[in-house]
Amino acid sequence: MIFGLSKLLLMGIFVSFMGFCIENLFLCIGRGYIDNRNMVMPFLMGYGVGIIGFYLISGIPESGNTLTYFLLSSLVVSVGEVIIGKTAEHLLGFIYWDYSKIPLHITRYTSVPTAMGFGLAITLFMKYWFFPILRMISVIPVNVRRIVGISMTILMTIDFLYSVLTMYRNQAPNFRWKLQLFQKKSHPVPQQAWTTQK
Repeated sequence: MIFGLSKLLLMGIFVSFMGFCIENLFLCIGRGYIDNRNMVMPFLMGYGVGIIGFYLISGIPESGNTLTYFLLSSLVVSVGEVIIGKTAEHLLGFIYWDYSKIPLHITRYTSVPTAMGFGLAITLFMKYWFFPILRMISVIPVNVRRIVGISMTILMTIDFLYSVLTMYRNQAPNFRWKLQLFQKKSHPVPQQAWTTQK
């Protein structure tokens, strides 16, 4: 059990780091800068937890159910975005993200294009990259996997809880650093600027 768990923990860590990088990539393209994404460490646990959750509940897409997997992933993402967005707005006192300017948006927190984009990314990752990455992780000695997987997961959890508590206490985003790479004349949608509730 611990052997399988250690591999999944490392997968979750890897995906959490990739989520941090991908969000900053889009932020850089859209606004010309990168930032800490409200965390202290460069990991966004939601991505890692989401991918591991999909694997444990739905497995990976098979040749006959890829479309179903994609539609289910898109639906889960859409519902999850609404729940997380509304919960964050209620508890933290500010609008975490806003898709209102995107066509076919459903509330400010989700839209058909973004949900389908995430659903496609999840489906492709699970179908083509999940097991190859796990096989690469399997090369790491078991004891190293256990130590790194458990310790990093604990640190990421502490970071997540600390960041959420900080945002709750301040009723504002947990900005820590921002690196302006180039200037943008206009901000494209989706508008990811943090908005404090009046």
